[in-house]
Amino acid sequence: MSRTAPVKHDIIASLTNFGDLLRYLRQRAQMTQRDLALAAGYSISQISRLEHNQRLPDEMTLLAVFVPALGLEGEPATVERLLWLARQARDKPDDNLAPPKPIDEPSYTNLLSTQTAPRPNNLPHRLTSFIGREQDVVALQTLVQDNRLVTLTGVGGVGKSSLALAVANTLAFPDGVWLLELAPITEGGLVVRLLADLFQLPESPGHTRLEAVIAYLQHKELLLVIDNCEHLIATCAELVDRLLHAAATLHIVATSREALNTAGEREWPVAPLPTPPNATPERSIDTLPQLQSFAAAQLFIERAQAVKADLIFTDQDAPFIAHICQEVDGIPLALELAAARCKSFALAEIVARLHDRFALLSTGRRTALLRHQTLRATIDWSYDLLSPAEAALLRALAVFAGGWTLAAAEALADQGQGHSPTFELLHQLVNKSLVVVDHQSETTRYRLLETIREYARAKLVEQGEEAAVCDQHATYFLQLAEEARPLLYSAQQQQWYQRLIEEQNNFRVALHWWRANDNYVQVARLGAALCWFWLKHGELREEMPQLEWALAEVTHNHATTLPAIRTKALYSVGTGASWSGDFSRARQLFEACLQVEEVPTAWFELTEVLGALADIAEWEGEYLRATALTERYLMLSRAHNFTQGVADSLTNLGELTRLQGDYTRASQLLQESLVLRKTVGTATGIAATQGYLSMAVRELGDFPEAERLLAEALRLASALEDNMIVAGVTTELGVMAQLQYDYEKAKHYQQRALTLLKELGFQAYVALALTRLGNLALLQKELASAHAYYAESLDICRQIGNKRSLVAGLEGLAGVAVLSEHPRQAAHLLGAAEACRQAIGIARPIEERATYEQTVAIAHAALGALQFEAAYRTGQTTALDEVITQALAAGSY
Repeated sequence: MSRTAPVKHDIIASLTNFGDLLRYLRQRAQMTQRDLALAAGYSISQISRLEHNQRLPDEMTLLAVFVPALGLEGEPATVERLLWLARQARDKPDDNLAPPKPIDEPSYTNLLSTQTAPRPNNLPHRLTSFIGREQDVVALQTLVQDNRLVTLTGVGGVGKSSLALAVANTLAFPDGVWLLELAPITEGGLVVRLLADLFQLPESPGHTRLEAVIAYLQHKELLLVIDNCEHLIATCAELVDRLLHAAATLHIVATSREALNTAGEREWPVAPLPTPPNATPERSIDTLPQLQSFAAAQLFIERAQAVKADLIFTDQDAPFIAHICQEVDGIPLALELAAARCKSFALAEIVARLHDRFALLSTGRRTALLRHQTLRATIDWSYDLLSPAEAALLRALAVFAGGWTLAAAEALADQGQGHSPTFELLHQLVNKSLVVVDHQSETTRYRLLETIREYARAKLVEQGEEAAVCDQHATYFLQLAEEARPLLYSAQQQQWYQRLIEEQNNFRVALHWWRANDNYVQVARLGAALCWFWLKHGELREEMPQLEWALAEVTHNHATTLPAIRTKALYSVGTGASWSGDFSRARQLFEACLQVEEVPTAWFELTEVLGALADIAEWEGEYLRATALTERYLMLSRAHNFTQGVADSLTNLGELTRLQGDYTRASQLLQESLVLRKTVGTATGIAATQGYLSMAVRELGDFPEAERLLAEALRLASALEDNMIVAGVTTELGVMAQLQYDYEKAKHYQQRALTLLKELGFQAYVALALTRLGNLALLQKELASAHAYYAESLDICRQIGNKRSLVAGLEGLAGVAVLSEHPRQAAHLLGAAEACRQAIGIARPIEERATYEQTVAIAHAALGALQFEAAYRTGQTTALDEVITQALAAGSY
């Protein structure tokens, strides 16, 4: 019978004890005891005891765990019967006592939905049973709901993370339950960044990432689980204190080897699992049933059978199992490591090893430190069982951040004579539970548990190998980045994009390693290889301090630095400067890069520099210069059969042509580029060209085709997480909605685009999005909002020298002025805008024409021809900076 089969109330009513009903419901759901154990996070033996009415769970646990596990959410009467039978069994009432009247269905449904309703979260799914802490889960549910901060403390490997996640999975908060995993990082400065990334809140101009996080959480009611705080305890304590003071409805569960010691903290010590008592003359463990009430023994038995499916324990094994549980202090990680050895050793051999390795310290130190020593002994034992080659690999793997691939491991491994291949050594470490396999990506990735990683890193330092291995790690990821750079312009783009995304933590570690060792040459190389990728993913500003340092060192050591390295430093910093709107400095840096032309093999780098200079010239309104640079880019690409470069330069020429009003020619150039883009197969290139082509065909009046092109561009860019193109396409979708009079939809698109662009820090496009929001407000006669948008855009344009958006901003302010009954000021601004438009040769786009014509008509009618012309001419002849200053100083009308 499936879970959706009709409910047989007569059968359910006939069952008079909890265990019988639970067994019936399990069988009705076509579940074995093992199936239910996995679904509920229990052991098989616990399910068996429940079906025999032994140690029954309380009402909260039944609702939170067994109701969803058995699929009973839609059967309130069945659930009430199960709850009543459990209460009857626990309280042992009179057998003749009639069951209470069932609670009404709406009330029960509300209670159930509180426990099981889906909510946003990023919690991982449990793949193994949860053993021995059921009562802790129930108690912590209340503690977490009643307290803002609960910290689970205890020795490493005791199960703090598992318990925290088990509790989190049973709780519902309106804004979700979220896990912040600190294991991949070792630097306190990255904690806030990781938290901001969790909520997709990159730093915006003028605000730190911490300010963005606080602003986001201020009105949220959610549970945040911060896992593995111990190695960043001071940073975590300060962060938690800031967050709790700022966000009144935020709840936090932290796991750490020690308390955070912040105001309002409730500490929950996580004790080791209960173990069988030491044998005495009066009492000893002689049979397997005697072990069933001890969670440590349950965990060991189940994990041992998981690694060796044909393993069957007998009563003769019971004393050995009891002894193992005692010697490792009931610590789950130690138990699992010991259980894994059942694949290769007899229990008696394991006991002998544990007796030598796990003698507990009794020096009077605090408990956490003693338990840490016990855990270290457990890992020491596992480590000592490794072959020299396995141990060397484990030590080397400790330098990875966020995981690694087999190829990366092979780059670090010592392939000495007589060693097994790295893939075989890695496989053995996986088998021995020291390395975790992650199959989520196309390429298998591996990672270390943080406890093992810390241990292995300490061994690496102890062996004097840290510097050499870190150099190997950084060198590998530098080579990977440089290999990826040209391939990001190829048909393999999507594959390499994903690979770079997966390795971001390793690239960051490599960059900081080179910086810490004053290796400016390698920092410059890595920066040049990744700056384009960082730019598109909003990471470039984070790494700019390292790149600026490298450029300063290159300049200082100019005489001894190779020209190619100097060029890389100039290019990466120039890219960051251009992106942030510092066009003057960016142009200076890129022009200094042109010396690469003297190096015959550096043509690829030259194309990038030419394209960057052309972009700056375009934003500054120097279309003749932009065209000349782009044509040079085109010629160089054709000379080297660089199809992607040809397509890119044709796209740029098409956009320049469109901006100057030749929409037919622009469409032809962009279509030619699109054919080449598809030949090469670069998804980002196709998306970008389709975006520009949509603007050209929009000007020609083909709105359906324009929308089709934008939709496809958005799909491609989103798949690659290319936020730069996503933002650009989104603002153009807003224009399309505006032209079709759907102003609310248009506003939604423009605000979304503005948010993305501010996160990316691309000031030139921020100014454009602000102008378009101003246009929408003006169309809806929201004059104060329109003025604010235009003023903010003009301020940015003046700072960075962006004349494209400046013209639209001036004309928009003229529209605000004329509707505010200031026609002379409107005419003055129109004249200034027209002078700027004529100077740079930019055409007026279709979405701005209606408001412009309305502004001119109203101002002309209000002033008359002579006064209008006089004010208009005054605007044309007044210095542009003076016009902008006056417009910004005027405030809203």
